[in-house]
Amino acid sequence: MEIEEAPKHIYATNHGCHDDYGQDLCDVSLDFRILRQHRFYVPCDVFNKFKDNFQEGLVSDIQGMLSLYEASHCGLHGEEILDQALVFTTSHLKSMATQTSNISLAEQISCALMRPLQKSLERLHARHYMSIYEDETSHNKDLLELSKLDFNLLQSMHKKELSEISRYIFYVLKPTIKKKNKFEQERIHVASSVECYIKQYGVTEEEVRDVFNKLVENAWKDINQEFLRPTTAPRPILMRVLNFARVMDLIYKEDDGYTRVGKVTRDGVAALLINSVPL
Repeated sequence: MEIEEAPKHIYATNHGCHDDYGQDLCDVSLDFRILRQHRFYVPCDVFNKFKDNFQEGLVSDIQGMLSLYEASHCGLHGEEILDQALVFTTSHLKSMATQTSNISLAEQISCALMRPLQKSLERLHARHYMSIYEDETSHNKDLLELSKLDFNLLQSMHKKELSEISRYIFYVLKPTIKKKNKFEQERIHVASSVECYIKQYGVTEEEVRDVFNKLVENAWKDINQEFLRPTTAPRPILMRVLNFARVMDLIYKEDDGYTRVGKVTRDGVAALLINSVPL
């Protein structure tokens, strides 16, 4: 409850006064992201003070760049400063990931570039971040241990639930396996959306992917917009929609991870449901 109340307090304290969010890029970006992820509307104007430095002035602030990158994924339609921030931070973070001698930081940057927090499944990200946090010399041992115990406890509950569900599903599917196998063998090739678009508009595959990526980007902005208070739908329902979008990003971002189960899908399932966190 205290964690849920903290964003309300920050919003109530700073609402209407952009200067109260501070002058530090990392802090401002962090406050902005947390408040938006908790459905509070914070104007993107809080970043105006940094706009003139969206060149070389911010490059040396790695944590600030990383925090701004994460915040930019909470953007809405028409927020050009966040679009600019995303392009700027993405470009420089890619270079930083290969140049820094800090292995833990490089791993954190690479993880963020692959899947930002707004698009990450919370438990999967937490599982990954524990190993990064553990390598930090200033980490809180008690907090880390509590996080590991919490993760393993919930995972054991999920294992039990999956065991019960899988027995039921296997019983139901067993009589239809032969029918499904025959159907798949006889099914003709079905054209993908990319192939259909190429045929209809006479463009290249690369151009189609650019169009589709833009559609996905706009869809995430729609989600960000509809998630903000006030909403007619309760938060638990909204979270299910958001998490479904996150699953789609995990499975389909690089490939069809559902039809062709690859490393990302296998590792995600193993991390969430099979491999416990070493204590």
